[in-house]
Parts: sequence; C-alpha cells; structure tokens
Amino acid sequence: MLFLPLLAGMWLSVSSPAATLNNNSLEAMDIRIHFQTRILGLFKTRGSFTEYTHDFRLNPCDWSDSSLDISIRTHSLNLDMAGWEKRMKGEDFFNVDHYPIIRYQSSHIEPLEENLIRIHGTLTVLGITRPVQLNLTLIESNQSPHDQQIVTEFHASTKLKRSDFGMTYAIPFVSDGVKVTLKAKAYSPEKNSSTH
Repeated sequence: MLFLPLLAGMWLSVSSPAATLNNNSLEAMDIRIHFQTRILGLFKTRGSFTEYTHDFRLNPCDWSDSSLDISIRTHSLNLDMAGWEKRMKGEDFFNVDHYPIIRYQSSHIEPLEENLIRIHGTLTVLGITRPVQLNLTLIESNQSPHDQQIVTEFHASTKLKRSDFGMTYAIPFVSDGVKVTLKAKAYSPEKNSSTH
C-alpha cells in the first residue's frame, strides 16, 4: 500500500554485502519492489506493483554509461487486503485512472565503495517530481550453471513519507511512513556473449 518507491530525500540501508562489482557491465534482468505500511499504527499491510518496465545498466569502466529508468503501472497495485487494494487505486490515494505511471529516472550514477553504488535522479508520483538519491548494495554474484553468465543481486530498503508527494488522505489512520524494499538481479552481457 501507499507505495512511493525511492521518495525524495530517501536514504537506503542494507544488510551486510558479500559481492564486489568487477569491470563487467551489468544489465538488469529482474527488478522487484515490495512495500509495507500500517493501519492505526498496529496492523501491517503488504503489497507490490506487478507491472513495470525498466532499463537498468551499470558500467564500472564508464559510469556515464550507467542508468536506471523504472516505469510502474499503478493499476497493477497488489495488496494483501482486497478491500484496501480497491481504495488505494482510487482518487484519495494513487488515483490510477488519472496517474497511470510512477517513474524513476536517474541523472547519474557513482560508485561509493566496491559494493555500494549511489544513484541520483528524480521520481514522479501523482504528477509531482522530486530529486531522489538511491543507494544500492551488492549482495552476491553467482555464475549460472546453464549459460555461465554472471548474475549479481542488489538489495535496498528505506522508510518513506507518502505526504512528500501530496498523498495525505487518512493520515494518521493510515501511516504516512512506508517501508520499501527493492531487489534487483543483473547479468553481465559481455560474459554471456563470450561463452557462445
């Protein structure tokens, strides 16, 4: 519910990483975003968006060639509470008929440490665009036994405020704060092409 991925001024913190980024370019093959909020400060409700397109590329040899662009279809909102799902799609919250897309676009990407990357960009929700910083941590890299390509996993999580984008209805009955988790898997196309 109240998914506002990567909202303005957000700061992501992640568990201990176990991977490093080598000199191979990486392109996303899967991105998943989950969210959680509370009702009356007591009851948790969880959900996700199930339809979105993305273009995610990391090039450690030329960071200017790196980018992240995610477009989320708001009608694909999926909650663990059917009644709330219908309400969240309405005018008081996501207003999916009028605002069919939530979009995050990076402006530039920079390495902070060997396993930590910072993405600068903007997020647009309900027609409002804000600057956003996103920190991604590399969790692990594994070689696929099927095609030998390297698959790298990234994790991030944060607590956001939906009111930053004008979604103020029912605060504090429905909490302003939203916990968001981002998981991405990326492969190395150079490694993949060299094995064929």
